[in-house]
Amino acid sequence: MAYSDENSRHKGTVLIGTIEPYVVGSSFLNYAERLDYLFQVNGITDAARQKALFVTLSGPAVYEELKLLYPSSEDLKLVSYADISKKLRERFDRVESDLIQRYKFYNRVQGPNERAEDFVLAVKLQAEFCAFGDFRETAIRDKLVMGVADGKLQEKLLNEDNLSLAMAEKMIVNWELAGSRARMINDRQGGQIASVKSRLGRRDLHDRNMSHSRSRSRSNVHKRRWQSRSTERKRTGRYADLVCDFCGIKGHIKRSCFKRKRMQKNSVKFIDDKKNLSFGDDKIADLFERLKAGMNDTDSDSDSGICWKRGRHGAS
Repeated sequence: MAYSDENSRHKGTVLIGTIEPYVVGSSFLNYAERLDYLFQVNGITDAARQKALFVTLSGPAVYEELKLLYPSSEDLKLVSYADISKKLRERFDRVESDLIQRYKFYNRVQGPNERAEDFVLAVKLQAEFCAFGDFRETAIRDKLVMGVADGKLQEKLLNEDNLSLAMAEKMIVNWELAGSRARMINDRQGGQIASVKSRLGRRDLHDRNMSHSRSRSRSNVHKRRWQSRSTERKRTGRYADLVCDFCGIKGHIKRSCFKRKRMQKNSVKFIDDKKNLSFGDDKIADLFERLKAGMNDTDSDSDSGICWKRGRHGAS
């Protein structure tokens, strides 16, 4: 189907791509440029259609601002899209003086987590609002050297002769890339070393446990062998061919006889029994008899009330 003109050709078509409503506080210039790219993608060149799409897509905040600028609906319909964009940019993007822009430029430094490439682009963008003229490249170069966060990189830049802006940008970006690669290699090597140490540590622990177990097993074997040899040595040794006079078993003598020693431990001697006296002395036996008789006499004297000393030595 053929279309007679551009408006009829775009009538009822669907836009390629989307754009969110404008957020107050963000850059209106950037939003307008994005909207222009949307118009180019969809082939929309008619100013009236661009104006209608802008009012529709930009959202309620933009429309309220337009109603403040153009209270009458007729005025808003008559104004062009270029005039609307210019007025809204003046309202949303307040232009600061060159002095304020340069103050921001000279106080710009690289953040602790800011990438080097982002820092370079931010400095160059801020320089566009400073009206440096022919001094622009020199000012950007000086700000990059003064604003980098890495002290070693800054020292290297200061030691360069005839340092240009292109050289400074290249050195700053390459320095960060080289540092990132070095850290990545070190982390990889450190991880490999830690993995090897971990495996070796577990193996060493296993080897120590196995060695300790083997040494303990060998110690127990040696101990059992020593005990068996000691017992065998006691049983045989130099008395292997002799026969005990007490028990009649071959392999030891009477002095080392276990049976005889057990009997001696179990035997008990009573002093008051004459049959158990091993020395067999008749005089000692008579002494015991006399001691018993004397004790009986003493008991009888005490019963009759006569003092044993007075009976022996006479009356006092």
